[in-house]
Amino acid sequence: MREEDRIKLEEIRKNLEIISQKKIETTKGLEQVQAKLKDIEKEEETLKSKKIELASKEQDIKTGKIQLTVEMDKARNKLESGEKELNEKLEEFEKAKEGAFKKKLL
Repeated sequence: MREEDRIKLEEIRKNLEIISQKKIETTKGLEQVQAKLKDIEKEEETLKSKKIELASKEQDIKTGKIQLTVEMDKARNKLESGEKELNEKLEEFEKAKEGAFKKKLL
């Protein structure tokens, strides 16, 4: 074998070794990318689940607000009714008191 051919053959072997190393590095990098992709897909599923849960909680809050408004309206009506009744009773009391005072004076 000629010296020139031996040099070329040695260069080819070195290049094959470099290519082989690069292939190993690329394979490792690809495995890392695939692992990260799986992590991202899991996170995406988790986020989807949390989004659904959040929408449900948001609906619960809306329902709660409606219920609270209804109950507050009921309480307000009862309070107004009670206040009206109290005012009527106070008025009756004042009239009875005045009547009793007038009877006492007579």
